[in-house]
Amino acid sequence: MTPYKSLLLVLFISFGGVRQGIADETFLLSGKCRNVTHSLDGFLRLTFTEKNRTIEGYMSVSGWLLGSGPLKGTRDGDKVKFQTRDAIFGTVIDWQGDLKNSHLSGEYFVAPDAARGLGRQVGEWDVTVLTMQSLEKGSSAATSQEILKMLLEVGLNAPVTRTDGSIVTGAENLFQATHPIGQGVSVRVESVDIDWKAESKTFLLEDIHKFRATYVLYWQGIIRPLGWTRLNLSYNAKLDAVTAHEVVESTGTTRQEFNDIAFGVGFLLGQAAIESVLGSK
Repeated sequence: MTPYKSLLLVLFISFGGVRQGIADETFLLSGKCRNVTHSLDGFLRLTFTEKNRTIEGYMSVSGWLLGSGPLKGTRDGDKVKFQTRDAIFGTVIDWQGDLKNSHLSGEYFVAPDAARGLGRQVGEWDVTVLTMQSLEKGSSAATSQEILKMLLEVGLNAPVTRTDGSIVTGAENLFQATHPIGQGVSVRVESVDIDWKAESKTFLLEDIHKFRATYVLYWQGIIRPLGWTRLNLSYNAKLDAVTAHEVVESTGTTRQEFNDIAFGVGFLLGQAAIESVLGSK
């Protein structure tokens, strides 16, 4: 089966078995990071809850960098420390930073990986707090929009088991569907535009009627070492179907048949999707 027919995006994902209660305050943050060792830039989205100075959640890394995974650590006043573990390669990253004036910034450290021939890596990161609020009793439209961005991004980057039994990143699976030669690195969701159900009062994900998302697939090629492809995706919750999925622009050569093929993409929206990232009681 070809990659574009086998692509399956399910937003109800269990991240490494990490489950937790939804605390009174749930942090949603977004920003950037830079791998100083290799002079590469990336993007960060993360969410975590705090209980007794322990924090748990999930971080999405995109752009030219990898490292998405569950996070767990501590917060002591303004000091925040946690680790993430990549779902496919198992890379452990130590993050440390200071939370000041709605910004969380600091450094990260990646230990050498002899099996993969990688040396020690270091970097800097800076994220802005988008919201700190309870997500159990409804939400603002803006907060739900940020949650949807992260869920889509995590889903599109999630490991995919192919028909031959091999496991690849979601970015690699998408790359093979859209480009002839190269390798997918990551996916970043740039924007989402939501049409809510007329009766919506709480703006939770189950109140979505339709949404349109624009995302960027970052990849490495042969002729062009670092490239990107921007795509649009439209989804109708009442139909439970993706109604459009197309390439908008690319720095490389795309497969001509891409825009003529309907992707088999399935979605689970609603509270279950929120709980898949933030945990459940």
